[in-house]
Amino acid sequence: YNDLELEIALDLDLNITNRLINSAWSYRYRLLYYNYTTGYWEDYKGILRATNDGYDRTVWDPETKSDNFIVYLNETQESTFIPVYDTNDISIANPILIDNISNHTVQNDRMKLMFISYVLPGNLSIDSAGYFSYERAVPDIPIEIKQNLDVLECVFLGKSREIMYPESSIVTNLPLDQNFRANLSSILNLGEIVSVSGVYEDVDSISHSFSIHSYWVTQSNELAFNSPTKYLFTNVTIEYVPLAALEYNVIDGRWYLPQSLIINNYNFTEPFFASSLWVNSTSYGTYIHPDVDVGYYVGNSSSGIYIEFDDPTIDSLSSVKGAVHFGKRDDTYLYKFSLKDELLYKYNIIDNAS
Repeated sequence: YNDLELEIALDLDLNITNRLINSAWSYRYRLLYYNYTTGYWEDYKGILRATNDGYDRTVWDPETKSDNFIVYLNETQESTFIPVYDTNDISIANPILIDNISNHTVQNDRMKLMFISYVLPGNLSIDSAGYFSYERAVPDIPIEIKQNLDVLECVFLGKSREIMYPESSIVTNLPLDQNFRANLSSILNLGEIVSVSGVYEDVDSISHSFSIHSYWVTQSNELAFNSPTKYLFTNVTIEYVPLAALEYNVIDGRWYLPQSLIINNYNFTEPFFASSLWVNSTSYGTYIHPDVDVGYYVGNSSSGIYIEFDDPTIDSLSSVKGAVHFGKRDDTYLYKFSLKDELLYKYNIIDNAS
């Protein structure tokens, strides 16, 4: 598993019975996930919130206090608890996003989560030592706390990108204008867009990113898109393959893909394809099959992968560029395969050879 996130929504019911007085007790919860590699439970490292009886509070945020979760748990401040009574209407701030999901936390397609509730039998807003209240209504019957936790939604999220050439893409972030479009003129040498994600922050300043599958470039060089959550987005993250100049061989008259390209301090090597070809200011598109005429074809020789044009006037004085896809980054095959939260197929599926 690579670059996965778990989005989970929870519903909590908590009731207390056989108390003499229905006074306010103090409640907060904790979320952990199991690391199969180390054999230990790990604490959720984000912020957890809950609401009850009109109080909306952050009940879990250990980074504000200490890196040691035990130290945080020992600090009993009223601001980190919500009051609970015999009957409650607790609302957990959903969704909860767990990032950096990997093979360490998922095994046999299973991920273990632990939800722990902490109930202190007292009202922390009272300063005296007598804030504890745990008298039984019936002395021989213990006070009982019942908790029921339902998982409303559980979704694995993964960034969508083409698996053929993730190594050679560049990531950039652009703001959206009032028409929810991004100006692409700031991207130098934009070759081919690989994937697009919409980004926004919620009221708790937590950033969310969702894949956009329907997008296009307008005549005014703007990125336009459709998405069910379009009007939430303030920015878009764009992954693209840059436009690179092809090299002309005066001996055979062919245009060869560059053997290497340095981008953002990465050295990309072993080119295997070029798409979105341009000759001077004319677009030649992408070669996909010998039967589809695009004015050139792609071949391979001892000198490397080359482009050969039908038009003989395209010579050494021409400027030929394309989105060049490389197999290695820093002399390493990455073999990145991204998991998606849904299955997509943009084209019609052919049922038979005809």
